[in-house]
Amino acid sequence: RLNNNSLVGTIPLSLTTIDTLQVLDLSNNGLVGDVPVNGSFSLFTPISFANNKLNNPPPAPPPPIPPTPPAQSGISSTGAIAGGVAAGAALLFAAPAIVLALWRKRKAPDHFFDVPAEEDPEVHLGQLKRFSLRELQVATDNFSNKNILGRGGFGKVYKGRLADGSLVAVKRLKEERTQGGELQFQTEVEMISMAVHRNLLRLRGFCMTPTERLLVYPFMVNGSVASCLRERSEFQPALDWAIRKRIALGAARGLAYLHDHCDPKIIHRDVKAANILLDEEFEAVVGDFGLAKLMDYKDT
Repeated sequence: RLNNNSLVGTIPLSLTTIDTLQVLDLSNNGLVGDVPVNGSFSLFTPISFANNKLNNPPPAPPPPIPPTPPAQSGISSTGAIAGGVAAGAALLFAAPAIVLALWRKRKAPDHFFDVPAEEDPEVHLGQLKRFSLRELQVATDNFSNKNILGRGGFGKVYKGRLADGSLVAVKRLKEERTQGGELQFQTEVEMISMAVHRNLLRLRGFCMTPTERLLVYPFMVNGSVASCLRERSEFQPALDWAIRKRIALGAARGLAYLHDHCDPKIIHRDVKAANILLDEEFEAVVGDFGLAKLMDYKDT
């Protein structure tokens, strides 16, 4: 991340040859010139270059026009006239269909995506994978109640197992409280994904359809501080004071990064024991940060 470093000049083309370059943030600098579009730069979104004096990425060159084969001397003018008449007739019959298609497109409902989720190709938003709704339905057994990990102000969280066997936590946001359209949602999701810290829950991916918005996170095997304190069985040992101190310090470091070092700064707005998760080493991992920007501020 090289944002807010007062960088000037043009973006070196040598960066496009680095195959391992997967994350790049050059926002809020004084860079000029064109943005490269080849190599790893094809993965980056405009937010990575925001607040500079850069030109828009150049459009891809049009495909070359195939050479016109030389006309054969044996073709008569009568054949050319017949071909022109046939083409005109075809255009006459095709015109109503073209007009109808354009009218339907203009009248299409304002959805986040115009195609069903199960038909969406796999795409990535920077380092985030966009999951299909069907993929998450299969992972959570169609959002079965038996897979519910918790309920909160932003929606329910489900345990899921992806096709590769990895465990995830799928947060299903409440539809009636989501704000904004496709571009705003994707922008806010990418901003959340750029907050990377040892004590912050890493966003793995997202899913968005006309009726659903979901966020996908790694599964935390030891649950949350709330579950360890309130829902442990009689055979499960209590958290000793050394672990509790480490959890408190880890949560504080995560929140300090959000409030003071993250760019832009993120205010959590919903800090509670249920949102302090615990990894396999009982290290604190702060979750649910940034969701207030995706939802209604008044309800947080």
